[in-house]
Amino acid sequence: MSFDFIEGLSNHKSAIQYAAREWQPDGIITTRNQLIKAAKEEGLLTIQRIFLIDSSALKRGVELVRYCGPDAIEVLPGLMPRVIYELTEELPIPLIAGGLIKHKEEILEALRAGALATSVGDPKLWHLDL
Repeated sequence: MSFDFIEGLSNHKSAIQYAAREWQPDGIITTRNQLIKAAKEEGLLTIQRIFLIDSSALKRGVELVRYCGPDAIEVLPGLMPRVIYELTEELPIPLIAGGLIKHKEEILEALRAGALATSVGDPKLWHLDL
């Protein structure tokens, strides 16, 4: 469940508690570190989404991951094999590459760089024989 895109829910612990009890998702994806912590308290799997726009965002993302302790991270955009490799070497959790991916070769590059998976919006890329 991509928690950041659900309209009408706040970014508070009570929203996570409500979602966990009423909808019973396996986990959440969010950019908000306080929601990662709350979801972990509810026993949900957590994926920390990080937008890597520059070197300081990369550094801050690593700090957030270390602080929050998510089960995995999703980095956006996912078209950065070098950065994917560096993150998988630095952080001991699975990495998902997402954002701006349009071609099978871009998926393969992300996987070769160390990503566990990719998240893509184009249904044509959902069932590739990899």
